[in-house]
Amino acid sequence: MLKTIIKTFAISLLALGASFLHFSDTFAAKTYPAQSKKFYVNDLANVINDETEAYIIDSNKKLAPSTGAQIVVMTVNDMGGEAIEDFAHGVFEQYGIGAADRNNGTLILLSVNDRQSRIELGRGTEGFITDAESGRIQDHYMIPDFKENNWNDGLRKGFDAVLARYEKEYDIDISETAIVENLPDTSGDDREAFAMIMVFIIAFTIAKFFKPSKKLRTGISITGVILVGISMLFGSMISVDFSIYILAAGMGLLVGSLFELNMLFTGGGPYTGSHWSSGGHSSGSHGGGGHSSGGGSSRSF
Repeated sequence: MLKTIIKTFAISLLALGASFLHFSDTFAAKTYPAQSKKFYVNDLANVINDETEAYIIDSNKKLAPSTGAQIVVMTVNDMGGEAIEDFAHGVFEQYGIGAADRNNGTLILLSVNDRQSRIELGRGTEGFITDAESGRIQDHYMIPDFKENNWNDGLRKGFDAVLARYEKEYDIDISETAIVENLPDTSGDDREAFAMIMVFIIAFTIAKFFKPSKKLRTGISITGVILVGISMLFGSMISVDFSIYILAAGMGLLVGSLFELNMLFTGGGPYTGSHWSSGGHSSGSHGGGGHSSGGGSSRSF
């Protein structure tokens, strides 16, 4: 029994160590493209026309003085194999988007060749732009144009949809085209969240209450480690949603195994979050110093 405990604990430590190295490489050592002089638009993929660029900058200049809020639009050709969640979070922190005391910035990111987009949210926006809504904004306003390689119009519509929610929150009027519409029914997002929770619960239950041989129980722990590793290290190569399901299953197996061994009661269990951070940032010459909550949503198209 002691050998099994030691072996499982060592495997768990290796998994957590790999996760720590992954996040350290992503958030600490990684540097991202420098801010453009215009700050609010960093069009590295060269897909935004002059009119839209001027509109985004002018709208931000009207929004920022009274609210401290900033909505930055960034395009890249690709992210070098990095997961879009990590890339967006790193850019947000490096730029310091939004007011430092309100953390009310938003980053709209498009990776053209990766065919992925993300809306990354500051902590202070959570009261008026939920993660699910940021996904619906992409689905309703941006993705239809992106599928046709119409990058400029998709970004303009997405920016308008985000801006409209700032206008409503701060009771200001900036643009006639920034109109909040009733977006499609959210039941699909609720079902998706419920499905991920159920995957975790089922995997946890199997690992916690299934009483096979010692070898098979160890195999369950190893399977959990492998699934977590696949999700973290290869998530950018598979769909975002499928990667999350893999992570939920892996963490369920791993956490359930640790509970079975009574090891989560010694000072807290393993960290299961993905992109939450209270780390430092570089505010740059234009950023207000805001932090990303790790909230938001990603889409592939």
